Amino acid sequence: MKLLLLGFSIRGMAESIARSCYRDWQLVCLDYFGDYDLAQWGKVYSLPRDFGVEKFSPRALLQIVRNLDYDAVAYTSGIEATPALVEAVAAGKELLGNGGGALGAARYWEGLHRFLRDQGIAFPRTLYSWKGPLPPGQWLLKPRDSGGGIGITWAREGNQLPAGYLLQEFQDGIPASVSFLADGRDAVILGMSEQLIGWGEFGARGFAYCGNIVPLWREHWNQGGIPPFLFHKIKEMVRLLTRKCGLRGLNGIDFLVTPKDDLLFLELNPRYCASMELLQEAYGLDLFALHVQACRGRLPRQHTLLEEGREQARYWAKAILYAPWNLRTGDTRGWYAAGVRDVPHPGERIGARSPVCTLLARGDTRVETMLALKEKQTWILGQVYPETGGELVSED
Repeated sequence: MKLLLLGFSIRGMAESIARSCYRDWQLVCLDYFGDYDLAQWGKVYSLPRDFGVEKFSPRALLQIVRNLDYDAVAYTSGIEATPALVEAVAAGKELLGNGGGALGAARYWEGLHRFLRDQGIAFPRTLYSWKGPLPPGQWLLKPRDSGGGIGITWAREGNQLPAGYLLQEFQDGIPASVSFLADGRDAVILGMSEQLIGWGEFGARGFAYCGNIVPLWREHWNQGGIPPFLFHKIKEMVRLLTRKCGLRGLNGIDFLVTPKDDLLFLELNPRYCASMELLQEAYGLDLFALHVQACRGRLPRQHTLLEEGREQARYWAKAILYAPWNLRTGDTRGWYAAGVRDVPHPGERIGARSPVCTLLARGDTRVETMLALKEKQTWILGQVYPETGGELVSED
């Protein structure tokens, strides 16, 4: 089987396949970065490096795919907002993921919110069109096809609502995600994680996605784990959205845990998500095998995440390190063995505020795990060199 992998960054899924019972499949990998460590899993194509496409573009992907040979296709982030592209790429091939119908339903905000409201699932107040002064409160400008927090900004008086954007009221809470498998009607939860959003410690700005911590945990939950009321609402949200959209395979939902331990839906991600490689480590999952089986209509019998929600003995975390200045890497060949992923090529130039790599760590406590990430960050920044004229990026 020759499998085409598509997306903005596909290393996580490629590594999952290489560690699965499908490791003998041939991988054809097409993404933006074409990272150094991705090459160990299959044939790699990078949009800028191999085709001169400097800005990620689903249309450019389609033009390139037409000249590639493959039997099946799977995808990660970056193309789920273009259902027609997915349908075109999958024509005559086995699609291991959601088709155009499910993707369209997942990104039709008005219909999705109306359905959730009718089912009693809360979400931040959202305005799909707006003219005039902002309503009371704090508001965000959010792209309808947003991903990874890219393009989300604070709304200010005098702003016009651009085409392709909506207004959503800002709410306090812990950013979180739930990962699950679906077969079109039913779903099984794999696990949950806390999201790291806009963490300046790792060079992220604004609302940019920066990483995850497994398990999802709050100190006042003590030994009881996720409160049963909250866990039930998350399971019900997963079940309802699976049936509403006809989801298949691996999917994720971003949500907020409010200060009162309630749930606010944020976004449905109908594809493999970045947090899932941590769940693979934490629960010993053959993640890609589960994905294939779910796409073909077979689900595990029960949730991977223990429903009693007891406290985890260990923590797993990842953080995307963003460049603090224009830089050039040195010899990166030893980074993978040191627990670094999405490794840039030796001597690669990386612009300020662009992602450098992904750091992985685990520990007995949340604090210990975060310290391990910061130690790796320090080590990596000692392996790179400022480019001439590169300036330190302010955290303001």
